[in-house]
Amino acid sequence: MKPKLEAINYEISCLHQEVTGSSIAVTFHFPDKSSKRILIDCGIFQEYDYEEYNYSFPSQFCPENFDYVFLTHTHIDHCGRLPLLVKQGYYNYIYCTNQAKDLLKPALFDCAKILESEAKNISKKRRTIIEPLYDVDDIKKTLNKVRAMSYNEVYDLDDNLSVTFLGNGHLMGAAMVLVQVKYPFCETINLLFTGDYNVDNLFQEVPGIPKWVKNLKLIVIQEATYGDSTTKDIRYDFDDILLNLIEDNKVILSPVIACERAEQVLLKIKRLQDNNLISKKIPIYLSGTLACEYFKIYCSKSIIDFIPENLTLVTSKKININSQILENKNINFIDEIPDEILAKKETKIILTTSGMADKGKAPYYLSKLANRDDVTVLFTCYVPSNTLGYTLKNIKRGSEYTFNIFGEKIKTKINCEICSCNEFSAHAKSDKLIDFLKLFPNIVGVFINHGNLKTKELYAQEISDKIDMSFIDILDRSIFYSLSDYEILKVANSKYSSIQELKKYTKNQLRDRRLKVKRSKPRFKNNRLRRSRIPRFNYF
Repeated sequence: MKPKLEAINYEISCLHQEVTGSSIAVTFHFPDKSSKRILIDCGIFQEYDYEEYNYSFPSQFCPENFDYVFLTHTHIDHCGRLPLLVKQGYYNYIYCTNQAKDLLKPALFDCAKILESEAKNISKKRRTIIEPLYDVDDIKKTLNKVRAMSYNEVYDLDDNLSVTFLGNGHLMGAAMVLVQVKYPFCETINLLFTGDYNVDNLFQEVPGIPKWVKNLKLIVIQEATYGDSTTKDIRYDFDDILLNLIEDNKVILSPVIACERAEQVLLKIKRLQDNNLISKKIPIYLSGTLACEYFKIYCSKSIIDFIPENLTLVTSKKININSQILENKNINFIDEIPDEILAKKETKIILTTSGMADKGKAPYYLSKLANRDDVTVLFTCYVPSNTLGYTLKNIKRGSEYTFNIFGEKIKTKINCEICSCNEFSAHAKSDKLIDFLKLFPNIVGVFINHGNLKTKELYAQEISDKIDMSFIDILDRSIFYSLSDYEILKVANSKYSSIQELKKYTKNQLRDRRLKVKRSKPRFKNNRLRRSRIPRFNYF
């Protein structure tokens, strides 16, 4: 099918293959031969199989060629490579909501801290210089480019493009991004990027979608992380688990995600206290500098009081918190939980970063407590196979495990109990995702992204069974779509369709270099820069 003479043509492609590393690029071509390029999110890859994707951007994602970058939310798999984008040449603004701007700073600085630490450790091990992905200066330059926007306000960025940030319950400050592109005598293109999506949020009121947006003719780019499950599949068992552990006089160590998951767990504990189900005398600790930084932000922004009694913040960084919800609260601040308190066999609740137990203070506390049968480790998020959390959940009780604590190897018997709950996910399930699509009577089609291939295929079939639309296609880094107005003209393979092909390409390059060495002198020397491993954060 040939494109119309007067139409806005555009290409949509993305960098992510499954869940992490979210980045979606759109290039718009206008009848006067001019073009505009936008990027939605720029996240770090956290899956082990895709780590190699972190180090550079493909040619179609050349940083200096983008006109606008929009951020849906501040989870590191959506924002973690923004400093690399700036480092490699992006010079325009980055747009997000006001709340997201507040949360972005601690997220990026913590990421840089981890990158630098890992680079130093690997440099020492390999006896060579390992460069981190980016540094603090790159983050400062990035933050200077961030411009905050309010929900449900239309911002005209130029004569052709406007953007509106819509409410999203996935995380405080999260937004869906509506991009509208126009040109004289052409049909306006409306693209709605959901980002990671949830209906409600405990800590902020989620603005409703305006009627004028619902009535638009549009294409939706929608996540499908849990597109193979429904709301009925969630087991709300955290309260029961916690009450049973307290009844058994357990010491509870719970790895939590620093941003919002810690606040969710604290709110759960507070409600149990308010209902006189657990004693307000039980000590509660929130440990980790990043977790306490987010705690400070949530204290000032949250619409509800989530702070339980007898809470102690464990952080080496001084934090001044001014908030009405702190009035009459018995909150203490300490640098570290003393060993004599950790050693006491009395009920206490320790919340510590990170959620997967790989980073933060979690390995330290595990090395101290995992050998005790009066300790239970309670995971509150999904732990993939390449994490410490997964290892502990699957290790045989009584086995030994060696923890790496600040470069020191500590061997410990795993005698503690390990358990988990799944009720805290901030992603909408398939039934809620379908309900969302039904809000738009003039929807033309959906591009499904953010999820493993099987899940995306199952969700695509569910949409097909329940909603009538022109197309339902799956978006991942293996292909890109060329469109004119609201019609798909072409589906083509991208340069690297998989990590296997990328490795094959690199292998072929190396073979060609060896042939070149064989044929000529002087001897070829490969000075390719080695890079540090990428930190694995939780994306739920």
